[in-house]
Amino acid sequence: MHDVDSLLFPGFYRSEVVGFLAELGITFAALPDLIGMIKRRSSKGMNPRMAAIMGTFQILWV
Repeated sequence: MHDVDSLLFPGFYRSEVVGFLAELGITFAALPDLIGMIKRRSSKGMNPRMAAIMGTFQILWV
């Protein structure tokens, strides 16, 4: 499988750009739940949105 150069970021391969975006997504996926827990002052009832976002970006990362 041949990895091609990225059109948006010269000097990077397309797989590197996709990996970087996936890494950012995974890193910030917990933000909505973290903000909600701070507002509620409780971790009860965590939002399933976080799991969906993290799962999506982890699949993209792989």
